[in-house]
Amino acid sequence: MQKFLDIKIHQLDSAASEERFLLEYGDNFFEANTVVVELLETLKSHKSRHDAVNAFIKAHGQKYTSEQVNECIDLVFNPIFEKEAKNAGRGVLYSKQFIDGPEISKLTNRLKCLFKMRYALPVTVVAVAMDVWFLLTATGMRRFEGGLTVTILVGLVLFLCASSFFHELGHASACRYMGIKHGGIGFAMYLTFPIFFTDVTNAWCLTRKKRMAVNLGGIYFQLYILITLIAVYHFTHSDFVRYLILAMNLGFVLVLNPFFRFDGYWIATDLLGVPNLRQQSMSTLRYALARLMGRKTSEKPYLLLMRGREKWIFVIYSVVVNLFMGYFFFYVIPLFIYRFCSTFPLEAEKLLTYLSSGVTPPFAIMHNIFGQLLFLAMIGYMLYGLSRPYINRIRRNPNK
Repeated sequence: MQKFLDIKIHQLDSAASEERFLLEYGDNFFEANTVVVELLETLKSHKSRHDAVNAFIKAHGQKYTSEQVNECIDLVFNPIFEKEAKNAGRGVLYSKQFIDGPEISKLTNRLKCLFKMRYALPVTVVAVAMDVWFLLTATGMRRFEGGLTVTILVGLVLFLCASSFFHELGHASACRYMGIKHGGIGFAMYLTFPIFFTDVTNAWCLTRKKRMAVNLGGIYFQLYILITLIAVYHFTHSDFVRYLILAMNLGFVLVLNPFFRFDGYWIATDLLGVPNLRQQSMSTLRYALARLMGRKTSEKPYLLLMRGREKWIFVIYSVVVNLFMGYFFFYVIPLFIYRFCSTFPLEAEKLLTYLSSGVTPPFAIMHNIFGQLLFLAMIGYMLYGLSRPYINRIRRNPNK
């Protein structure tokens, strides 16, 4: 029974009309309803499983049988003890943590003071005002005098890596400011995107408003970099600095996208109060399709548990996100593959012609060829990662 005692219970701030809880075991969190929590508390308070089951049945007026309660215990708590739930979300093809939480916590403890309102509010206002000024007044946004050289591109990539790392420090520092621990910082491949990540799983113990502060912490930290870059550009009008500012703005747009599992997704999760937002939107779609086709389904979507205002916003989100993901997987990726097959052979032939003539190929051709090959490799890796669980399942059960 000691294993049940090791499970911690937290109240979950969500948009559900009934009370919801988080069960914490090790590094994993599991959502639970009131009945499951009552069962857990009964298991915690008895010396044997048999006594706990009988006490739970008696407390509920013989509403459940012993077989039902034991089956519930196996279905709910065995995955918790086996740690089957992973912190990495669906679509994460590879992840590797390179800095442990304790190693970085000394730095984040010092940086957490930046989230005090006397710093956060003026910095945010100044950064937004300066960025709007830059976007309205900067000319030749896409022009680069002298061309984009390999050195410039390498510098741009190194800057984006450093900026992204500082972004993750923002998430971790926000956790420390909110009084919770954070995990380590690492690198991952999410679909076709290489990303940095910070383990902020403990943020689920916070209120929705505080979780949003953690989600916005990364962009907030990058605003300090943005202010510095715009100030430098004002005095130098450097093409390179202009490209850095433009790259940061494009990064903000990508990160705030609510459809992929970036910061915008988690912000939408907390605004709507729906844990596992992507999965719940798919569940809602499957439920709606089943009802439209007149089929009975035992799957009850989270939508039916939600309060009024958030419910309708969630419906709109579910429709839009599924349309967007369909557009990405069934139009963007196939269109890229079609164009790759149409144009790549000609560009490869030009490259070979330059090389066979002993002439250095133009940078534009090198950029196009290697850029397309890199994106194609990411798509292949994504498809392999998404299909790997099904392949492993077939290998384990070849007769099914």
